[in-house]
Amino acid sequence: MATSKKGKAASAAKKADVANVRRVFSPVVGKLIKDFVNIATRTTIAKRNAADGIWSEGQVSGKVQLSTFMRAPKKGHGANQVPFKSGVSLTHEEFRTELKTLVVAGFTAPVREMLGTPTKALEEAESKLKRDWQQQIDSRIGDLRKAIERREAAQDAAEGNARHLAAWGVRQKTALEKLLSDAKGHEFAPDEPIFDLEGYQKSLGVSLAILAKAKAA
Repeated sequence: MATSKKGKAASAAKKADVANVRRVFSPVVGKLIKDFVNIATRTTIAKRNAADGIWSEGQVSGKVQLSTFMRAPKKGHGANQVPFKSGVSLTHEEFRTELKTLVVAGFTAPVREMLGTPTKALEEAESKLKRDWQQQIDSRIGDLRKAIERREAAQDAAEGNARHLAAWGVRQKTALEKLLSDAKGHEFAPDEPIFDLEGYQKSLGVSLAILAKAKAA
């Protein structure tokens, strides 16, 4: 592939941009993404490690799901700043730009140079090849997005179970407190069998303590 001065300049600019756009992810996660993309180190483990890194550092504050930010923003959307749990705020497009830059870092030097070269400066065959590699960027991001979506689904299921358990705990606590209140004010009727009322109250108190301990855990 012929290398023009424009291509070299664009490639140098791309390298300089890496430090500027890497705002959400640390260099460690950047390396994990690079290892997943690089054909020489692409394995199932590399994919899992990259997804784990993105999941750990890329969480968005609020109800916005991380996988949504990994998709291309819809036309007219994605311009608003969204806070990430890492402390920075990015627009949807800025986040995608960072992710794309980290993916491109895993390509070979000639491919990176071609991607950084203006299409007008390339031969027709090179332009077609550039488009193919641009599609590869989206493909690699898509692979990682699917891994993130599986983590989001598992988290949603776990949180749903936790909500059900919490609601059950509230119902049990309410019922036990009522029983204890009734027991404390109970007076035996003349024809009522006598039982260990004090022991019964202690038993209810123990059950309430167990519920409180489980809630705090």
